[in-house]
Amino acid sequence: MDPLDGHLLDRLRAVCLALPGVEERLNHGAATFGVAKRPAFCNLHEHRPAVVRPRGGPTAR
Repeated sequence: MDPLDGHLLDRLRAVCLALPGVEERLNHGAATFGVAKRPAFCNLHEHRPAVVRPRGGPTAR
């Protein structure tokens, strides 16, 4: 992880965990924040180039 990302995660963690009832958990290896037993409202993913997969294939028309 890039040092800047670590700093960003530290700041994001401080802000999110200051909110009532918020917990931190991992989702696909990324820090994710949400209220217990509710969908996440914030996550921080490492930027990776997108993988483009064409639909169908050579025989699709």
